[in-house]
Amino acid sequence: MTYEVRQRYYLARVPAFEIDTTRMEDFEKTSITGHRRWTAQELAVLTTEVRYAAGGRVAA
Repeated sequence: MTYEVRQRYYLARVPAFEIDTTRMEDFEKTSITGHRRWTAQELAVLTTEVRYAAGGRVAA
């Protein structure tokens, strides 16, 4: 079975942030194993491929 997935990403510039996971659904709690913040500078020089556990990938 093949699925076509389209996702949207949004950018918000903030001075600081803290991830609140208290309202996550059970499937989100088990499938999301971590998070990180990427600075604009890190994204600009990213030269490797970013891979996700589900097998998808985003070429930088």
